[in-house]
Amino acid sequence: MSKRYGVSVKELARLNQLKKPYIIQPGQTIYLKPLKPPTQTVRVVTPPPAGNRTARKQVTKNTGKPQRAGTKKFSWPKTIKWRRPAKGKLVKKFSRQRNDAKGIDIAGKPGDSIIASAAGKVVYSGDGLISYGKLIIIKHNRTYLSAYAYNRKLLVKEGDIVSAGQKIAEMGRKDKSSTRLHFEIRKNGKPVDPLKYLPW
Repeated sequence: MSKRYGVSVKELARLNQLKKPYIIQPGQTIYLKPLKPPTQTVRVVTPPPAGNRTARKQVTKNTGKPQRAGTKKFSWPKTIKWRRPAKGKLVKKFSRQRNDAKGIDIAGKPGDSIIASAAGKVVYSGDGLISYGKLIIIKHNRTYLSAYAYNRKLLVKEGDIVSAGQKIAEMGRKDKSSTRLHFEIRKNGKPVDPLKYLPW
């Protein structure tokens, strides 16, 4: 995260009041330094002198708003209809008492399809969080996030808009002897029991 956004680890820790060993969790809000607004190239037509062709020149204009090409408009749904993110046997249940059980684990085979449990926007896709392997986090509305860990291959990138049931990853190994998906639902940043939301 430090390398990606050009903010030192020390500064990230200070901005977010993190203490060593600087552990962060999926769905946790992390504050960064304010970014400089991007510049946008626009074309301006200048009135030509008599008898001359139209002269064109390029100028840069500071718009103050990020410009992202190809991004779909997405309206956050008020209600969410959840789907099971993978086929397979439930091998670990949610527990508030255990740090390694903030979600559920679903067993399967390497390469099994992982689908978006609900429509939303991909806010993280990468392997920068220790102990989660290749991870995807989807924001579904202002309240809910879902996280998909231990993937073999990620099929979506940050900023992508995904539909419910869309394939987003391939199942991978948690360790040498265990192939599974670790799935979490977060409500206002806090982990909740996915089995209370999923049609199981």
